[in-house]
Amino acid sequence: MVDDLRLPSLRPLVQHWLALYRASGTVPALQDLDALHFAPSMRHAWIIDAEADGGFRFRLSGEALIEWYGFSLKGKRYEEVFPDVTLPGVSASTHRVLNTPAGVYQSMTARMPDWTEPARYERIGLPLRNSSGRIAHMLGATLFEKPPAYNGKGSIDTALDTEHWYDISDLAA
Repeated sequence: MVDDLRLPSLRPLVQHWLALYRASGTVPALQDLDALHFAPSMRHAWIIDAEADGGFRFRLSGEALIEWYGFSLKGKRYEEVFPDVTLPGVSASTHRVLNTPAGVYQSMTARMPDWTEPARYERIGLPLRNSSGRIAHMLGATLFEKPPAYNGKGSIDTALDTEHWYDISDLAA
């Protein structure tokens, strides 16, 4: 997975998750994360909580996403953040990360509301366990190739350019 990342700021987050996995032999727990080990990724990082009704809520939202959307995603459900056209794909990816469990790398292009130059970005997602040992969180990061030309409004849709899924046991090898 680390080798697929074109933008280097995502690497410390993936490397920290991998180190925790290798040390424990299982999906890391949320409480085991140490942001000091992936400080260069924090601006781009986010954590998602799976809710009892099958939905998802942002627990953490880095500064880059706050700039992109124009508000903090912390505490917001997917339905409050993502446009209707992208919501099913984002939800399906999150379900797959948590239920398989698996890691995901995506390279995407977002179309902007004012039809300016499209924004290209990379996104990763990795499962995390809760305090009772159940996989119920997703750690991830979204990194834009360059600052979006149209901050504060998000996108009207996205196109998936590249997607790689990683079996958890393969990630630790």
